[in-house]
Amino acid sequence: YQTLTASMYGEKRFLLDDLSLVQIGVALPVRSGSFGIQAQSFGSASFNQNKLGFAYGRSLNEQVNIGVQFNYHYYHIAGYGSAGAVTIEGGLLYRFSPTIEAGVHVFNPTRSGFFRYKEEDLPTVVSAGLGYSPSPALHLSSTLVKQWNRPLDVQTGLQYNLGQRLLVKGGIATASSACFVAAGYALSFINLEVVASFHPQLGISTGIMLTFKNGAQ
Repeated sequence: YQTLTASMYGEKRFLLDDLSLVQIGVALPVRSGSFGIQAQSFGSASFNQNKLGFAYGRSLNEQVNIGVQFNYHYYHIAGYGSAGAVTIEGGLLYRFSPTIEAGVHVFNPTRSGFFRYKEEDLPTVVSAGLGYSPSPALHLSSTLVKQWNRPLDVQTGLQYNLGQRLLVKGGIATASSACFVAAGYALSFINLEVVASFHPQLGISTGIMLTFKNGAQ
């Protein structure tokens, strides 16, 4: 990021209050790169999953960007207690040209588990993706996601910019056959994006994201 950026995202998964997600992120650019903070909460008072992450990313050159994030996870189940865990994740983005880029991301490569329940590991997830922009208005992407002990998931999507302020998105994930659509609008210093997704067995989820950029035009 070239300027201070903050984002807020809220989602009601499958339209259930007990499956609500709230996520807040802040990115602060510095001379050597950017620092980031991410806070996330999912669930309800009886069952909730929370995460706090601290990240750093930078460009090695005009083609290569790298980043790493350290997370603290806190899970609580009413009547059973709470547990915490620490994980690390990192990624690399390589630009082959102004229109083609590829990236890899690894979450929890050490298979870290909860402090209280040593036998319970958080999953290791490896992702690799490719992005292609055939024109300034259109961006296509495809990502392979492999979570430990789960089938490979292929996620494809596109984004189309309708002028300088309006955009639309869509995509699908093969593992769950879930699909999503989104629409966004950019103002001088704030971007608004509305998202809806559909799972064949579980139904509809809705979300909204606000992104603030200091000094954006």
